[in-house]
Amino acid sequence: MKAIVLALVFSVFSSCTSVYSVRVAYDRYAIVQDSANIGSGVRCGNGMILTATHLVTDSMSVTTPEREFRATSVRISDDVTLLYGDSRVDTTEYGDVQLGQEVFWIQPRFEEGGGAFLTFGHVSFISDSSFFLDRPVMFGVSGSGVWTYNGALVGIVQSIVPIHQYPMYARATRLSVYQKGGVL
Repeated sequence: MKAIVLALVFSVFSSCTSVYSVRVAYDRYAIVQDSANIGSGVRCGNGMILTATHLVTDSMSVTTPEREFRATSVRISDDVTLLYGDSRVDTTEYGDVQLGQEVFWIQPRFEEGGGAFLTFGHVSFISDSSFFLDRPVMFGVSGSGVWTYNGALVGIVQSIVPIHQYPMYARATRLSVYQKGGVL
């Protein structure tokens, strides 16, 4: 009987942690766009937003739940750029990934009504600087954060890799590389 109660308590605690992590991810979601491109970004605190470098242009704007604004950009690498100009969230916790680990990310919805939705998946391949996700992704997901169930930001979606044209899968940059290097 004690084992059943303990398993139930653990299950409830785990699901609360996941709900909290999802709320953190949604609160930190941003849209990065200009007249030709649209993608995602992650609000990281200290006035920073992480996004995919290929989305950054002189005419881009950033939209968060509170406002739309123009941001100053600082390129970290060919894959990741920091945008400055948003100071409305707490500092983000970063982490690293393991092969097979469950993760989630937010994908924008471009249908009428807009918004965004969660996608859950696993890390299917890891290299020194990136990893791949095992679930299909949609246009506009570039720049979105990849999160662990405990709320750690582990990656930024960089590119969509077509497998026989459709579905498309994502490659994400490992943020632990930049954290270890003192950039984040």
